Amino acid sequence: MTSAAVYPIAPVMGFIGGKIYQHGGRFFVQVYWAGRTEKFWSVYIQGAWHSIRNHENAEKLLRAIQEDIDRDREGFDPRSFRPCNPLCIGEYHKTWLNQIDATEKTKRDYRTAIVKYAIPFFGSAKDIRKIRKSELTSFQKSIQWSEKWRYNVLGALKSMIRWAYSNEEIKHIPPFPKMRMGDPPAIEYLTIEQQEKVLAEIPAEDAPIFRFAMEYGVRVGEVRALKPDAISDGKVTIRRAFSDNELREQTKTGDQRVHDLTPYAKDVLASRKYIGEFVFVREDGKPYTNKNLNRIWRDACNKAGIRIKLYNAIRHSLGCQLLDEGHDLSLVQEVLGHKRPEMTRRYAKRTAKRIGQILTMRRCGRVAVEKIPASAGND
Repeated sequence: MTSAAVYPIAPVMGFIGGKIYQHGGRFFVQVYWAGRTEKFWSVYIQGAWHSIRNHENAEKLLRAIQEDIDRDREGFDPRSFRPCNPLCIGEYHKTWLNQIDATEKTKRDYRTAIVKYAIPFFGSAKDIRKIRKSELTSFQKSIQWSEKWRYNVLGALKSMIRWAYSNEEIKHIPPFPKMRMGDPPAIEYLTIEQQEKVLAEIPAEDAPIFRFAMEYGVRVGEVRALKPDAISDGKVTIRRAFSDNELREQTKTGDQRVHDLTPYAKDVLASRKYIGEFVFVREDGKPYTNKNLNRIWRDACNKAGIRIKLYNAIRHSLGCQLLDEGHDLSLVQEVLGHKRPEMTRRYAKRTAKRIGQILTMRRCGRVAVEKIPASAGND
């Protein structure tokens, strides 16, 4: 081993100094930190780790180490300058996803955001402590999809960095650019009459689960997860939910909702053909899956000549029906279990087509056009 050059650095809080050495055709940087000799054989260039092949890159690495120590002396970690850095995006996102309490679907969405968007942009070796606002702004602009998708991707990265901060693995959260989900799509829903038209096309043995869900506006995963212990003393308690096919002992929001069993709901329960571990089961005694229910619903919609997603036909429809009947937003929020009132306010917004229908129907059978005084509306 021969010394190609020596690059002295003033001692700083346990950092005695650093030198550059050459070993064969490779260079390495050696520093003394916290009582140990640390050697660095690789340098991160253009999104990948490379062996140090020249003195110039070795010198840049040594200066970067000094700058890192100057910036955060107590938090300096030699692993940050090695391929095995636990705080690089490529490694840390795996640790984060293994530790968080989230549904498998949520984890898949997070993983997609990090692996398909964040890592290609920042590089897998990017230390999350060194992400800056300017980079986040550029990252946001690089996501060439809808505003909602951009919001979700940036939100996943923000959730990961917040987790690292809460675990005291990083000392600050970089300022994220303003995140907007964009304007939500107009709410589509069915009237009770339209629901009945589709329900009439659903096989009798499968209809109960759809009818019960529509009565309370529960999420599809919640009605699938109903067990007999959730129905007692004339009440139904929404306390569990399926996320895909994973049963969780809590709802999406973490809250329980308790409703009285309506006469309609009692009739629905009495009409069930099959009995199993769950309140609503298939012929084989197993709980319904999302795939089962969506297939049954699509087939019935095609026969009824109505096109609407199952979620809208159940949850959105109850909220809009209640508002159309004159009930206030606070009641709808309580029935549906919305955490925030702005989620409920979406139901008050109607499409131009629906507004026209409502304005037309409100006078049907009440006031004939020819009976309206000629002077009406001329004031």
